Amino acid sequence: MNEIIVLGKLVRFQHEILDVAVSNIRDTLWVVPTQHLFLIRQIDVVPPLMLGSNPNYSGGGSGVGYPRLSTLCFDRGHKPHNFPLNLTLLHEIGHILDEHYGALVNLPREHQATLRAIGIPAGARTHGDGEHYAIAYQQVIVGTASAAVRTAVFASRPFEGVDTIHR
Repeated sequence: MNEIIVLGKLVRFQHEILDVAVSNIRDTLWVVPTQHLFLIRQIDVVPPLMLGSNPNYSGGGSGVGYPRLSTLCFDRGHKPHNFPLNLTLLHEIGHILDEHYGALVNLPREHQATLRAIGIPAGARTHGDGEHYAIAYQQVIVGTASAAVRTAVFASRPFEGVDTIHR
């Protein structure tokens, strides 16, 4: 295991430290609200098969309380949408926030309905309410969320006391 600190977060690599991953993680964490970063104790970068049986899976595995990212997350050919910001990492942070704060279930009904209307991609590994919040969080941070989704996410517990986001 090789370790490096990126913007105050421990990043552990199962194998060699990948410069493209360090740069991508740094750029992504830079836009995450500081209050949200406090919940991320570490990020693990592992070979794809350590996250399940699909060798093409590049996802997250945030169910352990911190993001676990496949090395495929940092392959521009496999995941071009993860550049310049890593959407997979932002999505996993959304899962962690939802789990920690009960973000979706503690929203008023109209905001819950807005987020539950977000489509979950057919190839997604997880489904249900947590997936809707993670997608919405990712969209808000990168600036692609609709006005209704932004309003709902900004009304959630993780955004209480958060003045600004970088995008």
